[in-house]
Amino acid sequence: MEEKLFVSLTLPELKGIIIDCVNACLRNNTKQSTYTPETTFQIVSKRDAAKYLGISQSMINKLMASGKLNYSKIGKKVVFDIEDLKKLIEH
Repeated sequence: MEEKLFVSLTLPELKGIIIDCVNACLRNNTKQSTYTPETTFQIVSKRDAAKYLGISQSMINKLMASGKLNYSKIGKKVVFDIEDLKKLIEH
């Protein structure tokens, strides 16, 4: 009989587990890739960006509309590069 285990995780915890598993699979891959990214980046959701900056999501929308905050879309989801958030704080 197969055992089943149900675990309650937050979305960031689940993301971390998935990223760790993917990275482990990539490290264990016997094929050597010739692709080397020139840069790496960390993306965050609009909610997480607002928390990081200590502002509301509506203020994030205003910064996006004014062009003061760069963003990307993955499907319908808006995401931000953490480096862009750090630059916004510095200025």
